[in-house]
Amino acid sequence: MQIALLIADDVHQRKLATYIPQKGTCYSACAYIFLAGVERQAEGELGVHQISSESADLVSAQLSISDIIDLLNRFDAPVEVLTAMFKTPPNEMHVFTPDEVARYRINRQKGSSSSTVAQGGGAEPIEQSNPELELDIDPTPAPEAGAVADLAAPSLARTNRTFEG
Repeated sequence: MQIALLIADDVHQRKLATYIPQKGTCYSACAYIFLAGVERQAEGELGVHQISSESADLVSAQLSISDIIDLLNRFDAPVEVLTAMFKTPPNEMHVFTPDEVARYRINRQKGSSSSTVAQGGGAEPIEQSNPELELDIDPTPAPEAGAVADLAAPSLARTNRTFEG
């Protein structure tokens, strides 16, 4: 989960658009990355659930939840997404229906805001994202052959990076 939050933070900072194709799925930690998009379009399935942990450490769990809430608030994720996430047990998946995607304004275009939904706004959902989105990104060179294996190293799951707004 921590790695997904770091990737999501990077997607948001780079102002990238996210998309779930019509027959695609984006479940669990993928949802954090999807919700980070400055523009987002879910034509396929978006699914969320509670976090799970092998540890019974309440403090750790609360810090993880705090990170998730802070980050999703920065992404302007609809409050209904958080509600569904925290109400769905970790061994189940809440997959948003097309009606929920529209009602909660999960899809959005650049410059739009989901916060109006939390306040009772009723704007229409977008039909498609802007295909001509211009991104100002410094390309990162491809990793060397052995570097990809390093990305999966357990030590990278531990980070001091914080998710403060």
